Amino acid sequence: MFEDFRNIKKPFADPDEIEKYFEIPKSTQKAWRNEGIDIPFFRVKDTIKYPRALIADWFEKQIKNKTALKVVTDQTGSNRKQSQK
Repeated sequence: MFEDFRNIKKPFADPDEIEKYFEIPKSTQKAWRNEGIDIPFFRVKDTIKYPRALIADWFEKQIKNKTALKVVTDQTGSNRKQSQK
């Protein structure tokens, strides 16, 4: 399902790539990591890396099992509705 993502030469993806390819905001990725959702990643000092093949497998598993992931709103407030005057 995610063969084009798997076939990228770099073995690891960063949060920007995950945001772009899977449309998962970096704020949501961070919340998932902090809340213990079992998304595969590792940290090198202040850098987050996602093993490309494991991430593709993980997303496929979520889709096949229809596992509901907790939706996390953007903490910047950009997802909030503007109050009407």
